[in-house]
Amino acid sequence: MNMLSSRIISFINFCLIKIRNKFKLFLNESWLLKNIDNFIFTLIILLFILSAFSNTNILGLIANFILVLTLIKLLFVNGKKVKITYIGLILLIYLLFSFLSVMNSTLFISSFKGFLKTITYLGFYFSLCIFLKDNYKKLPLIIGIITCLVLYESIYALFQGFIGVRQISTWQDVSYLNPEEILTRAYGTLKPYNPNLLGGYLLTCLSFPLVLGVISIVNKNYKKAIISFIIFLTTILAIIQTGCRGAYLGVFTFLMLLMFLSFKLTNLKTIKEVLKKIYITFLSILTLSIFFFPPLQKRILSIFLLRSDSSTSFRLNVFNSSLEMLKDNFLFGIGTGNTTFREIYGLYMKSGFDALSAYNIYLETAVESGIFALISFIIFLFLCYKYGITFILNKSNNINCIIIVAGILLTLTAVLTHGIFDTIFYRPQIQFIFWLNIAILTTTLVYKKYNKC
Repeated sequence: MNMLSSRIISFINFCLIKIRNKFKLFLNESWLLKNIDNFIFTLIILLFILSAFSNTNILGLIANFILVLTLIKLLFVNGKKVKITYIGLILLIYLLFSFLSVMNSTLFISSFKGFLKTITYLGFYFSLCIFLKDNYKKLPLIIGIITCLVLYESIYALFQGFIGVRQISTWQDVSYLNPEEILTRAYGTLKPYNPNLLGGYLLTCLSFPLVLGVISIVNKNYKKAIISFIIFLTTILAIIQTGCRGAYLGVFTFLMLLMFLSFKLTNLKTIKEVLKKIYITFLSILTLSIFFFPPLQKRILSIFLLRSDSSTSFRLNVFNSSLEMLKDNFLFGIGTGNTTFREIYGLYMKSGFDALSAYNIYLETAVESGIFALISFIIFLFLCYKYGITFILNKSNNINCIIIVAGILLTLTAVLTHGIFDTIFYRPQIQFIFWLNIAILTTTLVYKKYNKC
């Protein structure tokens, strides 16, 4: 497999050289090519900013435009070569199985549209990898801008909780709650308005202010570190205000892994003692908040009600129906996209309520694209953890790079935990941030010798 991929990449790079030689005169005088990285960077920033305020169609358009500029850059800019990692290779295999599911689907048109969305997301990941390879120093600015957006959304969410914004009845089951036990669920400015979407978005961005804070401490910029940690804590409070129980579980796994990694990577006993006191204080405050704030207490306890909570009961029905769909479409799935799922789900649903997804990203992957796509997805996750952990444990690597990779693994763990109970993961606002995380991981691992973290 490795030899085959090497030959393919060598052939692609050979073709790129031939194309550049044909257009050599044009390339030397092109104003676009001389400034192409600036155009790509501007569009990347614009996409992340608009993610918080605009509809999803414009986001897809910008992402595809970024991909077009990236392909132009690869074709015509001298010295640019394609390099594929094992992570990239397994994603291509996943894409192949997704394509086979489309070809096998009884709803070809809707499945093909879903497949095009998958190409958009993976194309964005590819574009980010190419961009960051040459512009890694711009990564702190990208992370900083996203952190500012997260702060805005967090403050807005806390404000919505304070004023008690109007709730949609389907957002939570209040039939067994007293009025004073109902949590006001914040939804921010993300469209379509949904507390689970906001919770997933904030969770996917949670490590960014933390990474900025820890790197600031390493660089002895304590003022910046304090601001970053305040944003980090504000983001956690905002996630709590969303009432998204899947995000609650994601935050829990995030914090548990954070504690483990911080003790594992710290050798000084005095620092470990300080961390221990900070964590005990934080967990004590969080526990007391849950104990003395009935809406939050009831919201957390509702996770364990199962059939007694209508939302959880609905998810269990969807899980059962989705498993039946998987049994009948084991090899290649039903086809990609939520439209395809919705059409096929109508034949299997056990309740009177429609469902747009399987409410579990692993089950969703298997149902849409088959068991081989699921295996590819799991191998992709395994490689991210394998290479990430190996990188972290190598003390010879740059400390800032180690902090960045650790932050990506924290995010990955939180998002994957949330994904067990929801498929909000497939919303564009979350997808683009998620693939930014994976692109940062990939470029940090592959190009660490050439980039200063």
